[in-house]
Amino acid sequence: MPALPYLKGTLFIMTKKLIALLMCLCMLLGLASCQKAEEVVEVLPTAVPAAEETTAAEETAETAAEETTTEEAAATEEAASAIPELNDSDVLMTVNGEAVTWAQAKPYYESFLSQYSSYYDMSLQENVDTFRAVAAENAYMEVLQLQKAAELGFYPLSAEEQAAAEAEADAIYEENLMYYLANNNPELTDESSEADVAAAREAAVAYLTEVGFTQEYVRENYSKSKVLDRLFEQTTQDVTITDADVEAEYQALVEQDKALYENDIDAYIAYNSNVDMSNMYAMYSGSSVVMDYAWYRPAGFRGVKHILLSVDESLMQEYQRVQAALEEQLAGEEAAETAETTETAEPVTQADLDNAKAAILAANQEKIDEINKRLADGEDFEALIPEYTIDSDNLYDVSTASTNYVPEFVEAAFSVDNVGDVSAPYISQFGIHIVKYMEDIPAGPIEMTEEQRQYKFDTLLSTRKNEVFTAAVEEWEAASTVEYTGLVVSYDELLQKMMAEEAAAEEAVDAAVETVEEPAAEEPAVEEPAATDAPAEETVPAA
Repeated sequence: MPALPYLKGTLFIMTKKLIALLMCLCMLLGLASCQKAEEVVEVLPTAVPAAEETTAAEETAETAAEETTTEEAAATEEAASAIPELNDSDVLMTVNGEAVTWAQAKPYYESFLSQYSSYYDMSLQENVDTFRAVAAENAYMEVLQLQKAAELGFYPLSAEEQAAAEAEADAIYEENLMYYLANNNPELTDESSEADVAAAREAAVAYLTEVGFTQEYVRENYSKSKVLDRLFEQTTQDVTITDADVEAEYQALVEQDKALYENDIDAYIAYNSNVDMSNMYAMYSGSSVVMDYAWYRPAGFRGVKHILLSVDESLMQEYQRVQAALEEQLAGEEAAETAETTETAEPVTQADLDNAKAAILAANQEKIDEINKRLADGEDFEALIPEYTIDSDNLYDVSTASTNYVPEFVEAAFSVDNVGDVSAPYISQFGIHIVKYMEDIPAGPIEMTEEQRQYKFDTLLSTRKNEVFTAAVEEWEAASTVEYTGLVVSYDELLQKMMAEEAAAEEAVDAAVETVEEPAAEEPAVEEPAATDAPAEETVPAA
């Protein structure tokens, strides 16, 4: 059964120990799934000719492989059928005297299966036990929290609350149903007949029902999520975050990044470039996760603004063609000594590139001269930017190590020596850059914007609430009485098994390392016999 992303309350069931268990789940399953018997194929005696030997060996290997495959398939089928099934009414445990059945754990189990079963051999008892144990632990946490909600007086929901929850659940079910229809019935259009739409809808309902996503299922789980949400809010209602907390978090981040980047401008630039890429991916994928840029900037940056002039498309294409051809040509010449290079159809020279650049400048010279004259007459560079530039952004922090800008722009930014100087025009793939050196940017913390400060506030509040709620659940758990019936492995048993296997694996690795590192016993040094008249067989090597 698919996981239900809208069931926010179910997320609160995941206590710290459950999260730790799920983090180790793949390792446990991986160990179990790798336990396969190895077949050894013997090679025929070498008395036969080489060609015949190869053929015979291949036939033997193929036969053995076929037999092994058949045997493995049979063994897998037999193992899968040997794993006992659980009935919905089977009691897995009692929590404070209340029975927890397989029907309550099965939705979690099926959700895990839908996510992980394709990676693991579910014919192995240990894999099934692991999935069932995690599902049972989720069911246990759900029952425990619902018991607490009942103790506090808001579970079960009142008739009015239940009706409102079911109405919201019905809307969610309908939304999921329409999403399924839209993605699995591309033939349906606004012009489709009512009969066709009804038939497609009936088929969609049948499929969703088959996989367990029924309207009743959504109603039941959404109602529980409303209760669990309320339990969470009531348990964490006294949690607060102050401006001082946000400031302390900010200062900690600054100190952390200062240690990382104060003396490593390349690492600072690489990290921020990674943030750019991650945030761009988040934007395109619809993710809400946004990474922060580094909070401490090292020395070596200057702030610049520029006027970016547009260039005739044909002139730019010619310039880029010649530039690319020249770069390829020079690279080919460097590699000529060690590898064959393909000759370009039309060799180019630096003079060709200079001419292409000159053509671009000539086409824009009137505008360039006009800008220079206005600057010479005392007009403000920044006042000219909106009149001439095609760049929507401005004010860039640039260093000689910057890799997130085109090289021509970086070169222009550092082509002048003094604050207030304006560069000559530089051509890049984006157009003509005329850059003004605005300021030196000192090393130091990067101030938070109000938006960033609010985001930190919200993040800290959410984190603190989760911590408080997790601690409360652990207290309820410690005070509860849980008795397993033996139908599933308990969480503690699974954890102990995991730790034992991990310790054994570490010991095996350590033993292997010691074996490799242990020096072999040195053979006694043997000295060459000295020249002598005695017979050779009588010469005795020194010990």
